[in-house]
Amino acid sequence: MPAPEDPILSQRSSSEPVLCEMFADLFGLDGVDPDADFFDLGGTSAQATRLVGRIRMVFPGDITFGDVFEAPTPRGLAELLDRAVVTSPVPGSADRPERIPLSPGQSTFWFSEQLRGPSADRNILLSLKLTGPLDREALVWAFDRLIDRHEILRTVFPRDQDEPCQVVLDPEAARPGLRVVDVAGDRITEELAKRAALPFDLAAGPPLRAWLLAISQDEHVLLISLHHIAGDGWSTAPLWRDLSAAYLARRDGLPWQPRSPALQYADYSIWKRDLLGRESDNQSLIARQGRYWAQTLAGLPEEVTLPVDRQRPARLTARAEGVRFTIAPDVHRRLLAQATAARVTPLTNLRAAVAVLLAGFGGGGDIPIGGLVSGRTGPGFEDAIGFFVNTQVLRCTWDGDPSFETVLARVREAELGAYANQDMPFDRIVDIVNPVRIASRNPLFQVMVVADEGIGVGDTLFGCAAEPQPVELLGLPTFDLSFNFTLPAAPDETGAGIAGWLGYSPDLFDRPTVERIADLAVRIIDEATAHPDVPVSALAQPSPFDDRPVTVAAADTGTPVAGEDSARPRTPRLDALCGAFSQILGGEEVGADDNFFRLGGHSLMVVRLVSRIRSTLNTELPVRVVFDQPTPAGIDRWLDRAEAASGAPGPAADGLDVVLRIRPEGDRTPVFVVPPALGLSWCYTPLSRWLDDGFPLYGLQSRGIHGSGPAGRTLTDIAADFVGELRRIQPSGPYQLLGWSFGGNVAHAMAVLLEAAGEEVSMLALLDSYPWDSEQTDPTAATAPAAVDPQSTAQELERVLQASPGTAAALPEETLPALAQVFADNRDALLRHRSGRFSGDVLVFTAAESLELGMDPRSWQRFVDGRVRTWSVAGDHYEVFGPEPLETIMSVVNAELTAHQARNRARATLERGVAG
Repeated sequence: MPAPEDPILSQRSSSEPVLCEMFADLFGLDGVDPDADFFDLGGTSAQATRLVGRIRMVFPGDITFGDVFEAPTPRGLAELLDRAVVTSPVPGSADRPERIPLSPGQSTFWFSEQLRGPSADRNILLSLKLTGPLDREALVWAFDRLIDRHEILRTVFPRDQDEPCQVVLDPEAARPGLRVVDVAGDRITEELAKRAALPFDLAAGPPLRAWLLAISQDEHVLLISLHHIAGDGWSTAPLWRDLSAAYLARRDGLPWQPRSPALQYADYSIWKRDLLGRESDNQSLIARQGRYWAQTLAGLPEEVTLPVDRQRPARLTARAEGVRFTIAPDVHRRLLAQATAARVTPLTNLRAAVAVLLAGFGGGGDIPIGGLVSGRTGPGFEDAIGFFVNTQVLRCTWDGDPSFETVLARVREAELGAYANQDMPFDRIVDIVNPVRIASRNPLFQVMVVADEGIGVGDTLFGCAAEPQPVELLGLPTFDLSFNFTLPAAPDETGAGIAGWLGYSPDLFDRPTVERIADLAVRIIDEATAHPDVPVSALAQPSPFDDRPVTVAAADTGTPVAGEDSARPRTPRLDALCGAFSQILGGEEVGADDNFFRLGGHSLMVVRLVSRIRSTLNTELPVRVVFDQPTPAGIDRWLDRAEAASGAPGPAADGLDVVLRIRPEGDRTPVFVVPPALGLSWCYTPLSRWLDDGFPLYGLQSRGIHGSGPAGRTLTDIAADFVGELRRIQPSGPYQLLGWSFGGNVAHAMAVLLEAAGEEVSMLALLDSYPWDSEQTDPTAATAPAAVDPQSTAQELERVLQASPGTAAALPEETLPALAQVFADNRDALLRHRSGRFSGDVLVFTAAESLELGMDPRSWQRFVDGRVRTWSVAGDHYEVFGPEPLETIMSVVNAELTAHQARNRARATLERGVAG
């Protein structure tokens, strides 16, 4: 008699028909044969990821992304399932710890917030124009149900014991999810930009905001802003699905009681950390994958060669831009056929073409390219909202002059290795490889290649016609170049052509250069799909760049010259810094020149190090300094320079730009200080010692300091210029302004202009400053325009900088003539100025000697509708930044800021961050 069948094997063998159903559902077919090939059906990487997630939901066993490539049929995958071994923990919703950790991907975003401060750059923006009858009440109700259903949309991220955690709010605390606002049609662009530019306070409020801008009864624009810490591109599919289902049910009077999600994002965070295990365990997943990445990326080129127009700056300043391009339908069809024959996805083909392009720029046969993985291969997470995506590095290598087919095979090999080891957080890969870190350069790779594989909303939503409504909000570029391909998802669009968008950093490239790069990429894709067997040297080469240098000059990383640190004398502060390093790194002795990252420090440990230094030395240290100066001696040297600039992060030797970032760190509303007649804001650096934690401090400075400024400008012109710079940093109010002397007059004029633009100015503080009229002016102002006197200007400069010891020596001597001209121009502008009216309250601080000279702070009341609150401080006009006056001034200012901050947060809770 035959042996009885193994019941477990028999059960697993039944997986084949289920897998056939999964294939059919994935590709929108009525049915598929067990031998139907994933690639013959036109499979993409996004579909492969969804397939793996679905298989893991139904069947035990570690089926991977790579298995779909190696066994791309239902029958082949069923055979793998027969042999699969269950080794991974299964996610669950029970027994959550009291303190929910961030997922590895969330930790990256949270750390970025600490490094760069809150910014709208990391907001996902979904903007749709809806035409047709819309039930506004039903849509508001649907948004509340969406937030009820998905915990991540009502999660905040406070710091707990110097590390972040997730706190899920009650649904009521996250409402209203949608705010309805009446807007005139011609103001839509402005209103969208205003709301899109709002950053999130992740510690205080939910990471979702939404507005329905009502133009008319049948015309609306819906804007959803979702911080990346709570979502990714794949999250839009379940978001639109759940929102639409709830809306239609409410509109039609039907019950909407969907089954609660089996798993929430918090469950994923816990599961992911359990899955990775501890790096100290040699057999854990994170340890094994760490070894793979260390070996794979050993000797990786520090920087890919690109045809830049300028050398790389120390820090990026220009916001990202992009150019559009198109791959023709016939080329698209050839690309699909080539991908099917090579058993790769279309994205693999496109990455191979970009690798050839970069090799032609001088990269040789070792090209690092960035990519994204969806991260949703765990069972039960396919339809969840949250940040699952991880960044990966694809190292594409080849020898000699191979054919494109060979390059394609190498890229496929790199992809499979990366997908098999995709659980390792990118930040940890960076820490393991430990490349030279430059603030303006993405580590490990500088060129990203991704594809939008059809995830989004259709032509109708909520019973209305839906079309994308443009909203421009491009932040600082993450990569030098970013290739984004939109692959049609509908079967009837197969081979219809591919839309492309090439993002770039304007700090490195001019637009014509990027347009030529895009054209060259299209030519390479064309030729590689037409002649895949020819050597890559025969494909399109970068001849358009032969007439210009192809060089990349590394930025100044702030790394000390050899021997510079070791020569520093041991001091109590340097010993304390070494001790802080040692405590954070685990107790081993740390020398003055030991590198934090080479000793095993990583990104999140930087936050703990900065906190330890703050508590030990009672000094503020920006997180970015540890990256620029990762040794105790390097930080000690940075603190020396900061002390020379008045003992706090202040102006560098060349701090003459229009914006002086005195203390850019903080999660509260910034304070902007306006310069006196000399045009420099260096005198305000002592304020950073006294200003409460969390408030960034920015100084505005005259444009003419670097050379000749615009001639004949009025004081209103100067104020308008400063308002423009202010709004680049903080796009919308409420604003907080402080000005001394001439700067007080400009600050008042700025407040008038901001109010005229519909913005709120919540604090206007004036330090020994008075309105100009026929009776009185600033106690230092001349009575008539005077010729430029360099000697008197030098004396004035010395007095202005007396509160900032060390900064006068840092001022380049060649700037003195320009300062003298700025001084004279500003005085002339003041003499010609007539103040406008500001509706709010004003704080005025008057030097005691100014009162003796007859200056009256209440004279501002003629130009202020609110209250003028006055205080007297010791000393003369030039001594208001001394310790005794500042104690009075900043105690009042801090109380005012704290009161406004509390009111702003209360209003943000009610209005979701937008007034009216």
